[in-house]
Amino acid sequence: LRTLGLIAAAGRLACRWDILPLEEDDVAEGVATCFKAWIKSRGGARSKTSSTALIELRDFLQQNAGRFVPVNADETPKINSIAGYVETLESGASIFYILKPTWKEIVAKAPRAKLIEELDRLTLLKRHPSTPETPSMVKRVRGVGPIRVYAVHGEILEMTDQGTIDGMH
Repeated sequence: LRTLGLIAAAGRLACRWDILPLEEDDVAEGVATCFKAWIKSRGGARSKTSSTALIELRDFLQQNAGRFVPVNADETPKINSIAGYVETLESGASIFYILKPTWKEIVAKAPRAKLIEELDRLTLLKRHPSTPETPSMVKRVRGVGPIRVYAVHGEILEMTDQGTIDGMH
């Protein structure tokens, strides 16, 4: 964006000094067209860091589905490194309850606040109603008890590589 702003300013000056045979408005319109094309090609106006973090989270959940234990499992399966728990709702939707150490591993490369902001924007982060200001929540898991987790709606698995979900902006 800064680069396009610099191009617009240089183009306007070049028009004023008769270096370019254009009107200043033509330069502004051309830069605006480039800006819109750039936004479209990157899948939206949000920060690339937040988009990348969403995609990394999606990829982690897809690649590590076997490390998520069903919340109401009668027995805890023997998994070397549990990443969290998964709950399938009556509607068929799922929620991934990601353990805090796993969350730290996932978001190590991206700013945590940006990822949480994007998850909230897409309504993919489930927060506890009594503490909506806290991104993590306490979840009761059969055989384990209450644990602090980050609850992410399974819709994230439908996310495209551009960081969008059909029907969501």
